[in-house]
Amino acid sequence: MTQNSRVARIAVPMLAAVSWLIASRAAMAANLGVFVTSVAGTGDLSSWTQAGAHAGLDAGDAICRSLATTANLPNAGQYVAWLSTTATDAYCHVAGFAGKVSNQCGQASLPDAGPWFRRDGQPFVRSGLDMLTTGTVLHPIELDELDSKPVQGNADVWTGTSAGGAGGGACQDWTSAASDQHANQIGEPVAGFTGWTAWSGSSCDQPDHLYCFEQGSGDPVPPFEAPGAYAFVTSVTGNGDLGSWPQAGAATGLAAGDAICRSVAASGHLPAPESFVAWLSAPGSPAADRLTVAGPWRRADGVEIAPSKTALISGADLETDLEQNELGARVAVFAATGSHNNGQPADPTCNGWTSASAGFSLAGGWSDAANYFWTEGAGGTCDGAGLHLFCFANVVTIFADGFESGDASRW
Repeated sequence: MTQNSRVARIAVPMLAAVSWLIASRAAMAANLGVFVTSVAGTGDLSSWTQAGAHAGLDAGDAICRSLATTANLPNAGQYVAWLSTTATDAYCHVAGFAGKVSNQCGQASLPDAGPWFRRDGQPFVRSGLDMLTTGTVLHPIELDELDSKPVQGNADVWTGTSAGGAGGGACQDWTSAASDQHANQIGEPVAGFTGWTAWSGSSCDQPDHLYCFEQGSGDPVPPFEAPGAYAFVTSVTGNGDLGSWPQAGAATGLAAGDAICRSVAASGHLPAPESFVAWLSAPGSPAADRLTVAGPWRRADGVEIAPSKTALISGADLETDLEQNELGARVAVFAATGSHNNGQPADPTCNGWTSASAGFSLAGGWSDAANYFWTEGAGGTCDGAGLHLFCFANVVTIFADGFESGDASRW
């Protein structure tokens, strides 16, 4: 059902009531906290000022509790660090147990935990088990204990942990600051999906931050149901000559990008598939000008990406990443964009998206990033066959009922 004046008159009071109920529930919820530390240090956690007399994983917990106490957070003594050691995985640790995920944290079955909420009240994940099994991130952790973004939101985080919540042995179990010692996994607090905990690696002498989770279980995350235009990253791929993609039909260049988005939106049973356009720029044709509605835009799971077109093209971070494709799967993939995060052209663009030559290159971004990396995080060559596209709808959907796909989970 798409927006029109009659539906809007009916929907506004209904949505106001739903918003009030969700807000009331959130106010009463026992929300567990999560934050990225405002301070940073080496992989020898005992060297951090907030560690006290502790070392290793205990030092990580002491740092989290010290910062939570200074920030006057509720249950400050319940915060622990998201870190894996050779004996204990990060997920088991934040769930309140020792041991490894591979042996169910020493329990009869893998325990659940969470969900966790940022300082601004936005949920990070639906639950610990959902985080492990689907990789779904609702909003990147991003905010520190002071409700700010450390280092302008571009801070690396010690984790030693994969997206499956497991790891171990990094920086000699967090006691080494040697330059020849490494953590194979560090996280990016502005990332979703796998990137938040396993974006890249770092040597142990570098100053990185920590994630701090409040241990325990809290109330579930309320559903995300509000008007919004849909956005997704394509499940299909191709090279820089968009006209060569099977979904392009007879179109070329930017028009081929739009045809691809509309084809896969229809196959994914998304509302108003004919309204989708590709987030692509070409010389003289900014991606920003291709969006004709004021927003907001949401992923298919209902999580808001940007509250308005103004916010989307402001150059600020997205509210969350574009990790979901038209089929609902979570992916960390590279997408062609040719666009800065203000929606203006960023050279190069595979000769206006008509070339698959290795002699041409392109600008693009990552689906699991919420900062500017989502649209201008890297470059590539036009002959590669693994490019994805970001697709944005130009129709605001009031309510997605799932009739087309047969999915009744949102009724």
